[in-house]
Amino acid sequence: MEGIIQKTGIVFLLGMYLYSGVNKAFTFEGTRNAIKSKFPIKLPDFIYTLALIGVILLLTVGSSIVGYTVFTNKLGKISSYITIALILFTIAATLMFHFPSEKEKYHFMKNMSIIGGFLILLSSFVSKFNVF
Repeated sequence: MEGIIQKTGIVFLLGMYLYSGVNKAFTFEGTRNAIKSKFPIKLPDFIYTLALIGVILLLTVGSSIVGYTVFTNKLGKISSYITIALILFTIAATLMFHFPSEKEKYHFMKNMSIIGGFLILLSSFVSKFNVF
């Protein structure tokens, strides 16, 4: 029973990121412009485009690989690194788009909870696959 509960929670956690990655792909220009407007340093447009492509791949392919690992116990080391990348992405997105303020406090706290979920997932990978 514990395994089913854990896998269900991970599917919910990853599902949001998978959906977000697909959504970013379908709203590519708007998302790229939002990143460009929030980034503190002005860079050439192709940098924002490459960054967004990387984010879309992390959110879609990365989430899929982590989900595959949860259900098959394969690719544990890779999934550990992807989970770290998802944590770092969430921290960066939180600081850029949901910096703690009265208006953004709900989204900030939501992202902190998601990071906590990823840390729990990472700890299970570390203990199961002896990653670090």
